[in-house]
Amino acid sequence: MTNNSTPPRIRPLNALAALFTLTILTLSFSIAAEEKLIFDPGSAESIASAQKKEVIVRRDDGLLIMQPAEGFSYSWPGCIFPLSPAIDCSAYRELTLDAANIGPVSIEVGFKVTCENAAGKKVSEEKRFTIPPGTTTMRFAAPPRPGDANRPVLFLMRGIPSWAERPNSKASAFELSRVVEIAVHFVRPATAALVRFGKVHARGSATESDAPPSPVYPIFDEYGQYRHADWPGKIHSLAELSTGAAAELAEYTAKPRPEEWDQYGGWTKGPQFPATGFFYVTNLQGRWWFIDPLGKLFFAHGIHGVRYGTASPVTEREQWFENLPAANDAELGSFWEKYNAWGSWYYKEGLPVRAYNFTQANLRRKYGAGWRNAFDELCTRRLPSWGMNTIGAGSTMSICDLRRMAYYLYVVPKAPVLAAAKGYWANFYDVFDPGFATGVRQALAGMAKTRADDPWLLGVGVDNELTWGIPGASSLAVSTLQCPANQKGKQVFVDDLRAKYSTIESLNTQWGTAHASWDALLAATNAPDPKRAAPDLAAFNEKTIDTYFRICRDGVREIFPHHLYTGCRFSHVQPDVDPIAHRYCDVVSHNHYKWNVDELKPKVDNPRPIMITEFHFNAPDRGYFSPSGLLEVPDQKTRGERYQAYLKSALKHPLVIGTFWFLYQHQPASGRFDGENYSAGFVDCVDTPIREMADASRAVGYSMYTIRSEK
Repeated sequence: MTNNSTPPRIRPLNALAALFTLTILTLSFSIAAEEKLIFDPGSAESIASAQKKEVIVRRDDGLLIMQPAEGFSYSWPGCIFPLSPAIDCSAYRELTLDAANIGPVSIEVGFKVTCENAAGKKVSEEKRFTIPPGTTTMRFAAPPRPGDANRPVLFLMRGIPSWAERPNSKASAFELSRVVEIAVHFVRPATAALVRFGKVHARGSATESDAPPSPVYPIFDEYGQYRHADWPGKIHSLAELSTGAAAELAEYTAKPRPEEWDQYGGWTKGPQFPATGFFYVTNLQGRWWFIDPLGKLFFAHGIHGVRYGTASPVTEREQWFENLPAANDAELGSFWEKYNAWGSWYYKEGLPVRAYNFTQANLRRKYGAGWRNAFDELCTRRLPSWGMNTIGAGSTMSICDLRRMAYYLYVVPKAPVLAAAKGYWANFYDVFDPGFATGVRQALAGMAKTRADDPWLLGVGVDNELTWGIPGASSLAVSTLQCPANQKGKQVFVDDLRAKYSTIESLNTQWGTAHASWDALLAATNAPDPKRAAPDLAAFNEKTIDTYFRICRDGVREIFPHHLYTGCRFSHVQPDVDPIAHRYCDVVSHNHYKWNVDELKPKVDNPRPIMITEFHFNAPDRGYFSPSGLLEVPDQKTRGERYQAYLKSALKHPLVIGTFWFLYQHQPASGRFDGENYSAGFVDCVDTPIREMADASRAVGYSMYTIRSEK
């Protein structure tokens, strides 16, 4: 979800993702009075006609039960149900699917609808849902239908108000008049995943919609808040901006931090271990822990991205904002930014974009010319008072430099990549190019100038959310063969094959290819038959992954000899990568956006401890819109409850030794560079703490060592 410059939670959402509603129930499926039955996946005819991909399906009391097939390798096992004849749903506002998670852990499910438009082209839209065990109902409001008159088009916003439309989406081609296919699938499931599906219905009237406000513009006020609604904590004037500041400081004075913590946040009531002056890890009676520099048990509880907010693009959106300051404004003009639109789907690549950082402007209004120092000081009071003892990555370094809280960091090397690889943030590295090891060491050395001997530094990671490819498909090896002949990694792969087969004819016999020579193989850019070449692809894929972790680990050992290597911040568990990570990392880091950590069960003999480096639950309330984040809940109260449940699950997990919430502040309601506008913060854009989140953090943070040490 992040990159090193502007840590995001970036998971692109389809333009009409919210068109579908998934209602998750565990016991029975209710039927509304006004609806149309579209499809029954549990009927015998539907099961017989289903196109199954690595799943087992059966009927149970007339409902469809689906689970991954034994030994599945596909990341999205599921079923496609063709509908013939096509079904007309154009009179309805949304489609709904009833489901029940009857397995032991949370699962992620995709619900996909395919329509045939007037041009005869099939167009699909999909929505994914994370479903915890137990009775839950998740509802997503449908966006307005394309073409509705007088509806403003809002861009660079993942979540939008119900009265608005999205631009340039597939909505213009997605016509519910001809629904031709329904599909359901798991998303990287655990083997225990088990779901019961009910029926698909069309509900609501297509004419139902919320009228746009009048006037629509401006949409956001001078503080960056949504104008067309009010909520507790919304600021309406400069005077209100500072209201409560004195009471907040008094609260932190009265409750500064748990009394049982040492200066680093370690547990003074726990057993004494050797004090090395730096953090390390140990296993105590089957549970992993950090040990702080004083030799005390330590569990890392913190927030990612404790910094001065994120700017929101203004270019081509000037009328959206109220009373934007001029660039030469003596007080607020310095918070204008310019950047190239490399990460935006809307602006032309490289276009200079003007953006404004409302959070920084509000901090200047609230704390005056010394707002940066005031912010840094306040953060080191807020977090410990909330029961937190660690600052996560992506944070402002001046806060870490106060040396009042432990912190951890990661670097992203500038190094050669595989030309044919397809990565989300970037292509995967060519780890066999000497430039990779050089890039790793240079990135680490740049950080080590002031931090190599810092006892407050918890550990150092390399990279964030790398794209490893499809599990079991040896994607990195396949990409390497598709690279040009001058790719160093490809040359190493061909040398390995030459050493194994001796002659090109032997390789051709095994792979079913017709390369004239080893040089011809080096020049070829097509992928081999994945089955016939499977052993060789798997071997080189493992070699690539092993080389990556070895070089990163060795770089940290060399340049940060006192500190822990904390891995690469996985975006999800990779079955073919995870065992190698546990072989090299001191701590394996995961950005784990689930309802809890229960499913983190590494399939290795000697697993290393795990650190959760990102997670969140967000709500489309108080001036924010759906989707409000990767895991959405209805309100702030539920956010707090989910936070407590997640942290407790981590404290009870024998491998997990730390959690970091994403993010300190809400993202701009008007969207950042890539359109993310998640209500992800513990603090809003006017620097007001979200009371429900602060209370939830305290409720668990003040007792976390007792919970962790319980047998």
